Amino acid sequence: DGCSGLKDIYYAGSRAEWGAIAISYGNNFLKEANIHYQSDIPEPEVPGDPDNDQGIRVEGLEDSVPYTGAVIKQAFRVYSGETLLKEGKDYTVSYKNNKAVGDATVTIKFKGTYKSEKPITLSFHIYGISLDGLAVQYNGETIDTDTLTVFYGETVTLGIRGTGGYESYQWDNGSKATTLVTKPLVRARDFAGAYVNQGGARSVCKFHIDVINMRTQTIVNGHVMIDTVDVTVNKGDQVVFGPYVPDALPGCSYKWSTGQTTRTVSIDSATVSGTYTLDYTINGESGQIVYTLLVNDDKDCAVANGKYMVYDRYNDTYLTANGRDQKCTMSQKASGEEISTQVWYLENDGSNYYNIVNSDTLFLTLAAKTTTATGRYQFGFRQAMGTDYYEIHNKFPYYWLFDSDGTITVSKSKQPTTYPLMLIPYDVNAISNPTVQNDGTVTIYNMMGQKLSHPTKGVNIINGKKVLVR
Repeated sequence: DGCSGLKDIYYAGSRAEWGAIAISYGNNFLKEANIHYQSDIPEPEVPGDPDNDQGIRVEGLEDSVPYTGAVIKQAFRVYSGETLLKEGKDYTVSYKNNKAVGDATVTIKFKGTYKSEKPITLSFHIYGISLDGLAVQYNGETIDTDTLTVFYGETVTLGIRGTGGYESYQWDNGSKATTLVTKPLVRARDFAGAYVNQGGARSVCKFHIDVINMRTQTIVNGHVMIDTVDVTVNKGDQVVFGPYVPDALPGCSYKWSTGQTTRTVSIDSATVSGTYTLDYTINGESGQIVYTLLVNDDKDCAVANGKYMVYDRYNDTYLTANGRDQKCTMSQKASGEEISTQVWYLENDGSNYYNIVNSDTLFLTLAAKTTTATGRYQFGFRQAMGTDYYEIHNKFPYYWLFDSDGTITVSKSKQPTTYPLMLIPYDVNAISNPTVQNDGTVTIYNMMGQKLSHPTKGVNIINGKKVLVR
């Protein structure tokens, strides 16, 4: 104990026996000395090189090492028999894939006296620092993420959680605190922080924070409905239309179709459906949002006796033989009965209905009784208050659902929500030119409320009246 400066040690045992000897603190030089063994136990072959039988061996190469953020090179020794070879004189060393976490290799090529020896390639693994994760504290909640969207002027707290102890932190703004509290954010930002373990190995973590100026929303009875502009409510419900905009945002102005200039419009007790249009300027950017309110009635409505085309305004098609001018008829079940007993019946000319075919046939056969040329069955129409929009159901009542391909299904759980149907009087004459108002102006809209320069095929709103263009 306490010896130093020894270059050669002669040991009467085997290499395995020498390796089992515990070397006390302060005698690390014993690991660096040339050990000469006098045992006749054969030396093991070089790991990973079964073809090498020349007595070449490598010692001190670790199977796995931590990533430090720099190029990884290992300190090891190469022997020929009992002779320690010198790098540069007896061999050269090259690495591959030693610049990042993953599997790397080191190749030893011999030269000089040992140039006849075969090259040796050994592998080792570079492992990253074990992190528990990244976290963002926002609005009182801790979220395990590295990406977040916040509103203009808000702050967030960024954190990195590692394993072990004695770690340190380095943020891109120079802070060495365990977390980073951002300044109020006014634009999208990237942040970087490094977790450094007690061995000096670094792991760099990046955060991305997006910033938005506003969020479209509607509030119904105190419940915030994000990204919602169309709502269906019951009579008496409270509705608030208008986007959420942070108070810190400068340069905001609002103008509603109702004439109000506040950010929101409140309907304290909904009684009638309507459309509310907001023109806004927020942080120098202008735009428009159209909100739609549909108010449920609590009872079915009567439809005036007559012949109608049934129009699906969402899918721009007709339930009553799209393109074939077929119709349905609304009338009382019997002459003289109340209009509340009216039925919708279909007159089938043998060619079926364009949309009511195939998968819909079974439903209509069971529910609408269309087993003959004329089927009569009572249906109920529920109207959104103050509109010409309808839902339809059978007597149970099960409401109908309409797909974009014209398929009709029925659901006992569905409630009136979208009011997709319109009843277009069948006896409206086809037109080629719109009617001019007394003041000489013509105003044309499609069923989605978009202004048109001229009438198009289908239903048009011309000077406030529905007109069917064939």
